[in-house]
Amino acid sequence: MKRTTKGFASPLLKLSVALLLLTSSAQAQEVYNQERLKQVTKEGTKVYVSANKDNAEAHTKEVLRNWGHWEVVDNKGDADIIFKVKSNQVFMSENVASAVIYDAKTGEKLYKTKNVNTFGRISYHSRKAVIKKLVRKVKNKLIKRYGNDGSRTE
Repeated sequence: MKRTTKGFASPLLKLSVALLLLTSSAQAQEVYNQERLKQVTKEGTKVYVSANKDNAEAHTKEVLRNWGHWEVVDNKGDADIIFKVKSNQVFMSENVASAVIYDAKTGEKLYKTKNVNTFGRISYHSRKAVIKKLVRKVKNKLIKRYGNDGSRTE
């Protein structure tokens, strides 16, 4: 039997790769409400923390309180933003976390972090370490991008 296909990839494989590239580039180009981000990155913004795990919520509140830039509130109705954390243990003591920041009044998604992890780190407290890394990412990506007065500092 003689094969007549050109190249090694089947049309279905090519289509699958094309769709994967399109969806990943669409996710990477997510546009956020820049004006609202300027407002919520200011010092003193009230933040309500929720998480998929109790320890992640407690660690996030502790790290945010120690940072002191935002005011952590226990009542969702008092908050300006909601800091929703998703944290998972993936292997032994390795953890992965990400966060989405929502406008507490409208529910609009304001920002989404990429995943952070503790891979390759030796830590007895990897659950807390991944949250510290997550908050550090928010500081570097959001707070440093917009100054306390809301102006861009890039």
